[in-house]
Amino acid sequence: MELDESEFYNQLLDYNNILYLCHRNADPDALGSAFALKEAIGGTIGVVDGCDRVASQIAGQLNIEYVLSPKGDYDFVVVVDTSTPAQLNGFPLKSYAVIDHHSTSSLSENSAFHLHRNKSSTAEIVLEVLKKMGAPIMRRTAFALLSGIITDTGNFRHASSDSFRAVAELMDISGIEYNEVIDLLSSVPQDVSMRIAFLKAAQRSVIERVDDWIIVSSHVNSFGGAAASSLVSIGADVAFVGAKRMML
Repeated sequence: MELDESEFYNQLLDYNNILYLCHRNADPDALGSAFALKEAIGGTIGVVDGCDRVASQIAGQLNIEYVLSPKGDYDFVVVVDTSTPAQLNGFPLKSYAVIDHHSTSSLSENSAFHLHRNKSSTAEIVLEVLKKMGAPIMRRTAFALLSGIITDTGNFRHASSDSFRAVAELMDISGIEYNEVIDLLSSVPQDVSMRIAFLKAAQRSVIERVDDWIIVSSHVNSFGGAAASSLVSIGADVAFVGAKRMML
């Protein structure tokens, strides 16, 4: 059952002991969105298999507490910024809702209810929920949502006009300066093994040109998603990077 922002919030009021569940290797959009909902409604943030480096930095800076690899003993689960069950590492979903911005979401099919919007980030959807609630947006919440929007839009390379409006609104509400968020996001050191993966992805690249599109494919042992982003940053229009998994 698809709901609008007001209906989504009102439905959540029927539940206690809510878990806001982020996908594995949670990014700032997932963590920030979960944190904003938890601050407004109450509950617990759960992270499947840890956060990525940027989200970990944000969690430390904002004192965001979360349960790592939570168990299924919650009355209700809100799956945040996640489109497929595979991203949840087998977490036992029983009674749950979904809030997400991805174009397709197989998780929505069996959910009690869901909220989907064609946005650049889930943080933008959460902001609309908070506004419909009339919930106060404190500085930590605004910072978390700003981080989610900025990172999920690739520093606004993939932003919509709604993204810019959401950022401006959050800055006006909280008094946060844009450079404060950027300074934190840019202060996260890249892992040496990640940088090596970027270089290997570039070294192994197979480049095809289709009309005016540059399409690149490559493979690495790890950091496939980040390596694909690095190829886009140096000139690819589309990048596909496979990552090998060790079978035990």
